[in-house]
Amino acid sequence: MPVPAKRATVQATMFFRTRHPHDGDNTNAMLKPNLDGLQDAGIVANDSQITLLPPIFAYSKDDPRMILEIKGFNS
Repeated sequence: MPVPAKRATVQATMFFRTRHPHDGDNTNAMLKPNLDGLQDAGIVANDSQITLLPPIFAYSKDDPRMILEIKGFNS
């Protein structure tokens, strides 16, 4: 089983059905359960050591989704 990362950065890309403006701070706050899940799943040792990068907003009328890019570090 892989060792949980001591530190990590997370980049969220959010694809929305509409092109209206979105708030980055509120989006990052909404991601808290996802970050807790990274710790619960053993991907990171402690979610307080995650650096959350500003979200990227994109448009996808037919396929709204969220992609989390996770980069872990053990140094």
